[in-house]
Amino acid sequence: MFRCYGIEPELVPEEVFAEAHGSLDTALPGKGDIRERAQRWLAAQIVPAELIGPGLDAAAEHLRAWTVEAVGLPEGESVELRTTTGKHWFGLAEYEGGLRTRITMNTDIPMWSYRLGEFVSHEMYPGHHTENVWKEAELIGGRGYLELAVFTAPAQKALLTEGVADLGFKFGFGQDGDHAAAELFRPLGIPYDAERAAAVRSAKLQLAPLGLNVRILLDEQRISLDDAWAYLRRWAIESDDYVARIMRNIEDYPWQPYTVANALGEPLCRRWVDGDPGKLKRLLAEQLTTDDLL
Repeated sequence: MFRCYGIEPELVPEEVFAEAHGSLDTALPGKGDIRERAQRWLAAQIVPAELIGPGLDAAAEHLRAWTVEAVGLPEGESVELRTTTGKHWFGLAEYEGGLRTRITMNTDIPMWSYRLGEFVSHEMYPGHHTENVWKEAELIGGRGYLELAVFTAPAQKALLTEGVADLGFKFGFGQDGDHAAAELFRPLGIPYDAERAAAVRSAKLQLAPLGLNVRILLDEQRISLDDAWAYLRRWAIESDDYVARIMRNIEDYPWQPYTVANALGEPLCRRWVDGDPGKLKRLLAEQLTTDDLL
C-alpha cells in the first residue's frame, strides 16, 4: 500500500506510546486515568468561537513575517480563510492558482489554543500555501515542473508536502514555541497553558503513528475494525468523538495511504531539514523525492 511513497513503514513499538502517557502523567494536573486528565486539560484550552478569527489573524501575521524573512514569498500571494462543518478533516488547503489558496477550517472539531499556531503554520505560512506559491513561481520562472500543478495523492510529493508543513510551527515560533505563542494569544483573551502545551505537543508527536500502526495491522489482517477502535481508544488521549473521527478516516477515506502521510512524512522531513531554513526552502520550492531525503 505504501510503495507509492517510496518508503516501507514499520510498526511503532507500543513502548513509545506508553512513554508519551508517562510524560503526560508527569505534566498534567490531577491523578488517575491519563486520558480523562488530558481531556479535562484540553477542554480548558478550547478557544471561544468569537476569538478563533482574531487568533488565526494574529498567527498568520506573525508567521507570514517569519516566512518572508526566512524563506521569502512571491509578490502577490494571498490566502482566503473559510469555515465549514460536517467534514472528517480539521483543515484543508486548496490551491487555486495565481498564488492564491483557499483555507477551510472545520468548526465541528474544537480548536485548542495550542493548535492555533499549528493550524496556520501547517496550512498557510510556511506550510501548504507557501509551498504551492513557491512551486508556481518556480514554474513561471522556467525552473519548475508543470506536473506539480496537479496534486496526486499516491505520489511522493504528498508525503513530503505533509511532512514539511508539519515543521512550520517549530520554525515560525522558535524552539520555545509555546511560550512565544502564548505571548501572542493571551492578550487576545485566549487561554494558553504554555508549559503543559509543550508537554502535550511532544506527547502528541510520539502518539502520531497510532493511525499508521492501525493501518498496517488492518492491511495485514491482524486485527478487526473493532480491535482497531480498541487500539486507538487505549492510546489516544482525545475524546471518544475525536477517536471516532479517526476511525471514519481509516474506514472511509478514498485514498488510504494519505491518511498516514503526516506520520511518515514529518520525521523524514525533520531529520533531513535539521533546523536549517535553507533546506526548508528547498523542500518548499524544489521537486525533491523521498530518495533525496533518505
